[in-house]
Amino acid sequence: MMIKLLLSLMTIGFFQNSSYCSSINAINLRDNSKFISKLPDSTLIRNLALIGSYQSASVRPIKYLRTENLTITEQLEAGLRVLDVHFRLVDEKFKLYYGPTYLSYTFDDILSEINEFMIQNPRELIIMLMKVEFDHLLTEFKECNVLENYIKIWQRRGLSLIGKWSLLEDYIGEHRGHVLLSHVDRNNFDDCTTYLPCVVQNNWDVTDVEKKWRLIEDNEEEMFNGYSVIHSCFINYLSSLNPLLFIDSSTSLDDPTDYLDVGLNRIEKINSRMANYFRNPHYTLVMIVTDFPSQLLIEKIIDSNFN
Repeated sequence: MMIKLLLSLMTIGFFQNSSYCSSINAINLRDNSKFISKLPDSTLIRNLALIGSYQSASVRPIKYLRTENLTITEQLEAGLRVLDVHFRLVDEKFKLYYGPTYLSYTFDDILSEINEFMIQNPRELIIMLMKVEFDHLLTEFKECNVLENYIKIWQRRGLSLIGKWSLLEDYIGEHRGHVLLSHVDRNNFDDCTTYLPCVVQNNWDVTDVEKKWRLIEDNEEEMFNGYSVIHSCFINYLSSLNPLLFIDSSTSLDDPTDYLDVGLNRIEKINSRMANYFRNPHYTLVMIVTDFPSQLLIEKIIDSNFN
């Protein structure tokens, strides 16, 4: 496992010199800042289809890690409404991490950008998926005590962080301007954020792109096969941090830069494939979480709420 991780990190390190880097940075997205504002107050949250970013704070050109080409503000303006954030507690403060790597973002940094966005767009809402990195190494973690302090501080600044809310019963109208704090992994913020009992596809360690797509497809199809009667939400992760996961075993390692290009292009292809495939059941919350979301994918998911 350690060898695989090191190989993954070395490969991602070539990202800065990759030709694909230019193409993902040259992105001009439609302004979807107010798309939830256009939906009726009576719309149930569990009936929404939302797009989100994987490791949302991994946006700066860090040496080894990057999963997004948009800042938090740009993600929100583009219409992303699910933020995936991973924390570690450092000196009684939350700092955002990707595995062992600090992303040069604090929780306050993220909340500051969200607050500015909400001031301009007070009828929007955001779902934040929260996770503690390396929680199995912590013998005593006071995440809820720390989170409660953040909630109080930011409430005074005008930003509403809602720890407990009801996926089954709450309407958009009740939560305009709110950040809905949630988790899908047990033992992470259990007592102070809302647990979402979602059907989750997050098979990050699948190396074959067609197998990965079948897993993505299976999660989508389950929404239409009676599972939504039992489960009120579905989360489909389209990719992960590691471009190696989307490269065929036949790909040569002779040129690591070309190798990375192939992997990142596969991510782009998966996003495009999902944009053409996605269907909105309209009776369960759907969250599509991905790296480098394209305009086509964003529009397909957002626009499905109005069809």
